[in-house]
Amino acid sequence: FTWRAGFTYNFDFGLTPYFSFSKSFTPQFGSILVGGMAAPPLTGNQFEAGLKYLIPHTDIFLTAAAYHIRENNVLEPSPEVMGQQIDGGTVTSKGVELSAHANITKDLRLTASYSYDDIRYSNSTKTVLQYDIYGNPLQKVSLQGKYFTATPRNMVNMFFDYTLPRRIFHGLGVNFGVRYIGFTYAGDANSFKVPAYTLFDVGAHYDFSNMSRSLSGLKASLAMSNIANKRFVGSCAVGQCYYGQAQRIYGNISYSW
Repeated sequence: FTWRAGFTYNFDFGLTPYFSFSKSFTPQFGSILVGGMAAPPLTGNQFEAGLKYLIPHTDIFLTAAAYHIRENNVLEPSPEVMGQQIDGGTVTSKGVELSAHANITKDLRLTASYSYDDIRYSNSTKTVLQYDIYGNPLQKVSLQGKYFTATPRNMVNMFFDYTLPRRIFHGLGVNFGVRYIGFTYAGDANSFKVPAYTLFDVGAHYDFSNMSRSLSGLKASLAMSNIANKRFVGSCAVGQCYYGQAQRIYGNISYSW
C-alpha cells in the first residue's frame, strides 16, 4: 500500500503555502541481482514544502519549493559480474526549485527557473570501481556518499518572448532563451566530472488571426536550439561519453477551435 497527503492555504493577498508527503512502491521487474535473486522493489517517500505567490494586480507568478526524496533498493551495475546488478542501497535527493512567470508588458513575457539538486547514496554497504578519464580501473571505493551519476546539481533557464508591434508586424513574435546545465559526475564512483555548459535558443511565431479573422486559431512557429551549434559533452559513463544535442531547427503549425 502507498499513500499521499498534503494541504494548501490561499491567503487573500496572493500567497499560497503548501506541504505534501507521499510514498512510492515500484517492482523492478526483470532485474536480477548477482547470485540469481530477484531484485527487491524500489520503495521511497517524499516531503515537499513550498510557496506560490501571485503578486496582486500584476501578471507575475512566483514559486519556491524545497523537497526531500528518499529511495531504497536502487540498482547499480555489478563491478564484478558483467550484465548483472547489485542493490546499491538508499539514494537521497534534496534540493530547491525556484521559478518566475511574468507578463512584463502586454507583449513581453518572461519565464525563468533555477533548481539545485543534491542527490547521492546516503546509505550503502557496496563498493564500486573507480576509473581514470581513459577508462582504466584504479581502485574500489565505497558507494556511500557518492553523487548520483549524470545528474547536474545546478540548472538555470531563462526565456523571453516578445510580440512585435501589431500595427507593423501583424502578429509576428520572437523569442530568446538561455540554458545553463551544471557539471555532472561520470560513473557511480564519481571518477571524474563532466564540464558544465551553456546553450542559447531563438525562435519566432506568427498568429494568423492578425491577418484575417477567418484564420483565427491558426498559428505557426519556428525555433532553433543551440544556435551556436556548440559541441559539448552531455553525459559520461565508464569508458564512454555522449555528445549533447547539436543545432536543431524545427517548425510547428497548429490550429485550435
